[in-house]
Amino acid sequence: MTDAIEELPHFAPSFSFADAVMAQVPVYVPWHVAARDTARAAVQRWMPASRPARVAAIGLATSVASVLTVAILWIATQTDVLAFAAGVAGSRAREILFEGARDVMLALFGSQTLALASQAGTAGVLLLVAGFLGVTAVATLSLRRVALASSRRRS
Repeated sequence: MTDAIEELPHFAPSFSFADAVMAQVPVYVPWHVAARDTARAAVQRWMPASRPARVAAIGLATSVASVLTVAILWIATQTDVLAFAAGVAGSRAREILFEGARDVMLALFGSQTLALASQAGTAGVLLLVAGFLGVTAVATLSLRRVALASSRRRS
């Protein structure tokens, strides 16, 4: 039996077989390797080729980073500036939030409903939103029931 097996012709896969198989194998690349490769490619793309230009680019990047670090440290030690900036940012965020909510309510309910809700105060706004959510829930459940009934008829 061994002699008969030895007499069979020996087959070898083609050279492109391994490439075709490996093209279909998903290769997992860890995030840190992908980040390193991306950073390396960016450095190679943006870094000048000549040595004097590279030294100048590194010197410029170092001085910009130093100035930014000093500025950040100075701002961090100025608590009154930080408190003022936080207050301004908070009030601006509140304005943006309220304007956005007003625009959404205006688009959903119209100007007359919004005027009535603003006259009623917070309770009116809450009642309006609760009514809208209730109508939306009823409409969704009704449409789902109709869709299920029509699919049962087809079956």
